[in-house]
This record gives sequence, structure tokens and C-alpha cells, in this order.
Amino acid sequence: MSDKLSAAQRDSLQNNIKRQLKTERLNILEFFKEQNSSIVYIETYGADEAFVFYSGDEFKDDFITIWSGAAEISEEKNIEKWVKDHVPYIPDRLARCFTWYTIYRHD
Repeated sequence: MSDKLSAAQRDSLQNNIKRQLKTERLNILEFFKEQNSSIVYIETYGADEAFVFYSGDEFKDDFITIWSGAAEISEEKNIEKWVKDHVPYIPDRLARCFTWYTIYRHD
């Protein structure tokens, strides 16, 4: 489900997120996209890694919401519910991808 960004796309997306977070330093760790929704896993160097969620043009639009922190296996249903409640129209597959990645990723 992880998508590739060209160097120009990565720069554009980083600049858009930096603008919204009002930060100078940011690194995109992963990018996930399905249909019109996307999730960007970022490192800001000033806080925990975070996921930012988009519906529409992630290169120009503001993100919808942000999630930071890990989760335990027992929280799987709650995490999937959270993302569906906070990100309108997110495809089920992308919501499940986020839930899995939040619980099982190992940085």
C-alpha cells in the first residue's frame, strides 16, 4: 500500500506539511495513498513521529487530522474506529493499513 513519491513530489509535500505545522525540519518516512485519501508518516525532530491525513490534494490542501504515538494490539478496533471517525470517506483498506502500521511498525 506504500506509494512512491518522486523527489519533486516529496519536496512539495514536505513544504506543505511544514507550512501547516510551522516547522522548518521535517522528513517523510512513508506515504500511503488509496483513491482520494492519503496518509503521510512524518518525523518532525521536535516530537514523536506522526501520521497526517489528507482527503484531496495532499500537495496543496491542509491535512484533516494528525495522529501521534503507538498502539497496542488490544486497541486495533478503537484505532480503526478513530480513523474512520476523523477522516471522512477514507477507504476501508487504507484505514486498515493505518491501523496495522500503527500497531506493528518497528522503526
